[in-house]
Amino acid sequence: MAVEKFPRGMTLVTSADDVSTGGEYYRLRRAECHGAAGEGGRGPNLADGIFYHGGEDQDVFDTIRNGVRGTEMPGFGSSQERLWQVVASIAALRSTATRFI
Repeated sequence: MAVEKFPRGMTLVTSADDVSTGGEYYRLRRAECHGAAGEGGRGPNLADGIFYHGGEDQDVFDTIRNGVRGTEMPGFGSSQERLWQVVASIAALRSTATRFI
């Protein structure tokens, strides 16, 4: 997987393995706050596609990496590759949620 900063408007392209690995990391580090299916809880819903700090893949990456000041959301110092995998798994949550609406 190429790990680079994406130009605005470019879509994240990853493999099924990236989505799976990102999903495992999400379940370990994010599900407690955002719910197992991204439905929200202490943290906002991630499956509905509404992001308060920008909905582009790069925005989601930056939010995960840097956290959100003044909230319970810390930044995560994982590798760029791991963070992009988490972004891919969140994109898959959004995709799954919108298929059922």
